[in-house]
Amino acid sequence: MGSTQSISLRPVTSDNLREIVRLSDTLQDGQGHFVDPNDFSLAEACTNVRAWPRGIFAGETAVGFLMLHDDPDKGEYFLWRLMIGGQFQRRGYGRRVVETLAEHVRTRPGAT
Repeated sequence: MGSTQSISLRPVTSDNLREIVRLSDTLQDGQGHFVDPNDFSLAEACTNVRAWPRGIFAGETAVGFLMLHDDPDKGEYFLWRLMIGGQFQRRGYGRRVVETLAEHVRTRPGAT
């Protein structure tokens, strides 16, 4: 079920942009209806100062994307987007991503 590779949340850069965007094409069985494509989410992040977009990596492999609503002025944080590529689902990545994100949010001002 799970993988022993560590999970990291990394900024989306010119080096990994295409890899992150292409993950949207791997969703199966109509899953694409439940989450916006990663390219749309990244465009949205460019217009919203509260967006904290990150590629999800297992080792050096991009396995997903998330976007956090990050408002330290109000101490408000919520998971805005989360997707795990189709070929990487059912390996425990989603759970580990949420745990990793929770650790990050605990370091933010006013987070409870």
